[in-house]
Amino acid sequence: MFSSWNVRTRRQMISFLYHLAVLTSCFLGIEVGSALGNQSLLNLSVCLMVFHMLTLRVIPISRWIQERLISEAVCFACGQEVELVSQYRCGCGYISPKERHVFSPCPMCGKCFLWIVCPACETSILI
Repeated sequence: MFSSWNVRTRRQMISFLYHLAVLTSCFLGIEVGSALGNQSLLNLSVCLMVFHMLTLRVIPISRWIQERLISEAVCFACGQEVELVSQYRCGCGYISPKERHVFSPCPMCGKCFLWIVCPACETSILI
């Protein structure tokens, strides 16, 4: 079922599940720390939650997970499988000298791709 979803939906689902797992762990730590009177567990859980909220965009762990789990996209128009790890050309003109995942930002300008073009039928595939 998961493989039949488009790339954007899979990325959003992975991101949602990652953040849900971290926040659930924090809330469980807070509850258990409060119930047991364990101040160390309570403080650790609160610090982890605050750290996660503050570094949400700075440390993109969910993107790292997405890069490991999603390696190809399927064009909805022609059914062609498109590899997401390749040499890409950014809109700023930068061409990656080695293969990189399409989810990673451009090393030159920092922008991320919103779509890729199917090599077979030239249809835009949202990522």
